[in-house]
Amino acid sequence: MAVRFAAARSTARSPIARALANRAVKRAANDNGTPPPANDFDDTMRAALRHFAGHGMASALIAARKAERAHQDGDEAAHRWWLGICATLDRALAVRVERRLADLVQFMVH
Repeated sequence: MAVRFAAARSTARSPIARALANRAVKRAANDNGTPPPANDFDDTMRAALRHFAGHGMASALIAARKAERAHQDGDEAAHRWWLGICATLDRALAVRVERRLADLVQFMVH
């Protein structure tokens, strides 16, 4: 038995095409919230994209580890830089890293 594909005559009139298009638009969202300041955004975004190009899907995790290592070494500038790259790639991961490091500092103080 032959199977044939019959495309809709017009996607504008197709209820399935309209339903899929509406769902896609309603689901679209930016999980990073508000964008960072304009002067900071370009440099961090470029660096994050280069980092992503080099490390792929693990790039946010690698940036988080580098931020933690810089924090342990006492290099605040590198810590902020890598945390910014991590936040650009995965805001939730960056927040978790910040909280974990703040808890660790709080624990060491007491």
